[in-house]
Parts: sequence; C-alpha cells; structure tokens
Amino acid sequence: MSIAKIKASQVPTGTTIVGFMALGWDSASNKLVKFDMETFKGDTGDTGASIEMGVNNDTHYIVWRVVGASTWNNLISMSTITGPQGAAIEVSVQSGYIAYRYIGSADWTNIVALSSLVGPQGPQGNGLTVKDRYNTFSALQAAIMSPADGDAYAVGSSQPYDIYIYGTVSGWVNHGPLSGADGANAYFYMAYATDSSGAGFSLTENVSLPYWAWKSTTTPITSPQASDFTGLWRLRMPDPSLAMTFSQASTKVNIAPGETLAVLFGKIMKWFASFGSFAWISELAFSSLTGKPTTISGYGITDAYTKTEIDSKVSSLYKYKGSVANSAALPSTGLTVGDTYNLLDSGANVAWTGTEWDNLGTVYSEATTSAAGLMSATDKALVDSLTGYNSVTTLASVPITKRVVLATLTTSSTLSLASTLANGREIYIKCLNSSASTITITLPTTSPFESKKPATTTDKSSISLPAGTKCEISILAINSVYYIKTDA
Repeated sequence: MSIAKIKASQVPTGTTIVGFMALGWDSASNKLVKFDMETFKGDTGDTGASIEMGVNNDTHYIVWRVVGASTWNNLISMSTITGPQGAAIEVSVQSGYIAYRYIGSADWTNIVALSSLVGPQGPQGNGLTVKDRYNTFSALQAAIMSPADGDAYAVGSSQPYDIYIYGTVSGWVNHGPLSGADGANAYFYMAYATDSSGAGFSLTENVSLPYWAWKSTTTPITSPQASDFTGLWRLRMPDPSLAMTFSQASTKVNIAPGETLAVLFGKIMKWFASFGSFAWISELAFSSLTGKPTTISGYGITDAYTKTEIDSKVSSLYKYKGSVANSAALPSTGLTVGDTYNLLDSGANVAWTGTEWDNLGTVYSEATTSAAGLMSATDKALVDSLTGYNSVTTLASVPITKRVVLATLTTSSTLSLASTLANGREIYIKCLNSSASTITITLPTTSPFESKKPATTTDKSSISLPAGTKCEISILAINSVYYIKTDA
C-alpha cells in the first residue's frame, strides 16, 4: 500500500470535505500516522474592536461603526423591517384625561391626566412702570447712565409721549406712545314725523308723531331737513294715551307682516263683524246650537253600545239586593236574573237564575275533631312549629316558632324564651359547645320556670358543658308552669 501526499490546492474541484485530518510519515517509526487538525491550531489572536449601533434618521438605515471611529456604515434599511400599517387612532379629552382609541372602537385608553400637565406657577412678571419723563431722548441718555433691564421712561415735551424701554440686548427701544390718535368727530341727530315720508318733520320729541329716524355723521348738518333722513324713518310704539283712527276692512283676509296698526285693526274688526252675535257670547250654551245630532252615530261614533244594548248586558250581571236571615227568608216574587242576597246564618251569597237560587260559594267554619273545616291562625302556627327548626348562637331569648332549636354556643349564656309558651307546647333544645373551653349554661329557676333533675326536688341552676360536647334541654308548658329537663 502506498500513500501520496497532496497539497490543498490539488484537491479536485467539487470534492466534499466531511472532516479534517493530516497524514504524514513518521521516519522514526517508519509508519504512516494521522494528525488531528487541532494539533496545528495557532495562538489566540487579539481581541477585536468594539462596535456601536444606531439609526440614521436621514437615510432611514440601521448603522454601525467601530467605537471611536467617525464613519458610520449602513447595516440594513428600516424599510425592510417595517411592519404593516397600524390602525388609525383619534385623540380626545375624556373624563379629565387625554385619551386615544382606534377609529370605530368604543373604548378609550387614558394617556395622561390633564391635572398632571399643569406646570409649577412661574414667578410674578414685571409690569410696565414709567419712571420719569424727559423732553428729548438725548436728555434721557444723559440723565440715566446705567439703566436696568426693563426700565421705561417717557420722552417728549407734550402728550402723547413716546415710551422708551431699556433691554440688556437691544439697548433703548422706542415703543411709541401709549395712547392712539384722537378719533374723528361724530354728530348724532334724531327727527320725528307723522309718516314714513317725513311729513310733519320735527327735531323736537312729540308723542303725536309716530315715526322717528336717527342719523350719525362725521360732519355737522347745519339745518337738518326731512330729506336728510330719507329711508331712515321707522314706526315707533305710539303713546298708549293717544286715540287710534282706523276703519273696518272691506273683505275678510288675514293680517300680514309690515302692515300699519290701522290696517291690522281694520282687518281684525272685519273678522269680529263676521262672527256676529257669537263674537260677544261669554259662554256658549249648548241649547243655542242648531242641527245637533240625536243619536250616537250622528256624532260620528260607530263603535259604542246603545242604551238597549247596555241594559241587556247589565241585566245578566249580579245585583246585590241586601241580606236576609236565611234561605227561607229569600223573596219569591219581583225577582230578576242576577238578584243576589247574603244569608246571615251561613254567610253564603245566593243569586236568582230565573228559576232557582244559585249558591255562589261555600262558607267553611273552623275544623273540629268531628268535622272538616278551616284551620285557625293558632292551629296554623302550631303546625308550622312542628316542621323545621330554629338555629341560634345564644340561649338568650330562644325563639318558640319551631319546636326544635339547634344552639351552637361559643360562650356562656343564660336560658330565656323570646315569648310566652302556650300550655301543652314543648321546646326541645340541642346544645353544642363549639368553643375550645368549658362554658356554663345558666338555667332559670324562678316562676314560671322549674328546673329539676329527674327524680329530684332540687332546682338545677346551671349546666357545665365541656368543649366539643353536647347536651339536651326540653321545656314543657303545663298550667302556665315551664318544666325544664336536661340530660346534663
């Protein structure tokens, strides 16, 4: 077997290198040996320079450069990493906040509270104070050699004075006079007349002249005439004490804007005349009307019952006629269908059908041991007490609405009832000490209570109930005496 050495440049083009190794001839051992490329690794090179990155807002590129270098190099265009366009938003003030939302959305998202946008109060500004006046600007400069920033002085021999203000940058600056030039003269005239053409022209107020006009000019009118007020005449409110002359209109037409009072009242007078005597009636009597309908349909009402129809329907209704002692006292003549009577002996109501008396209901008495009937309120309360139970956390004022009471106790308490226990009634109390220590249940021993252990005559005044234990107490009412029994 022979092995030839080749250079890397002699490797045929397209050869795939799947690994690296070096082959050589060891003359000492006279063998072909393989050397790993790791054996030929050189020394570690110097640490490369650090780089920094940024964004060029002019070219819209992400750029980089070696730290300390002056030249930036484009890395990638921002346009290649731009995502799709986001939804449009609108900004508004909502409930004290600057907020935004996407167009079409109903939900606003707060950005910043308006109250947080208020900056601190600034220092008080300096008002304009004119310190003095000089006839000329040169006189001001000669007198004020070291002016302060904001100093203001008036310059001039007569009003309006020019105001000079000193600034550290611009020096003395003439800001002109504080007051403007005098305005033009104005003249105001008022005139009065009998009509809109200016007839009866007068410059003196006269309540008998219903028209007036006013005019202002910048030049005086030496002798005002009616022609000076052409097109300016207006009807004013007349003196209410003056009589007004007008005539009734010839035809009945509506009033119109722009008409004189005389024309308006003439038209109104014509309308009143057309009403005749009805125009002066304070209250119109129904009897004075002619052509009145005599039937409901004559008034245009087509869905109402006539008197005959109503009488027919009412006749079949129940009509209360009074009370009688019993069924034997019911009348037998003069009856109509629907006549109804109350029977005092039974409380029942009966109605006449046309042929006989019909009992409209049944009256029940309270039940007895031999007859069914209604339950009394006392009986209902007793039945309710036999089902379910009351839960309490203290033995003070134990309710008696249920026969059974479940008492879960955590502290000592004294037994008492919330109300009087009826004779023959019994309350059964199941007590549980759910605390971590012994508690005491104090039993009543004074009238009407008697608390005795079985087969003893000595009152038992209390029960000591250890933690986590139970006891039973029953109270039985006999002849208004409450007998207490307990298993503790």
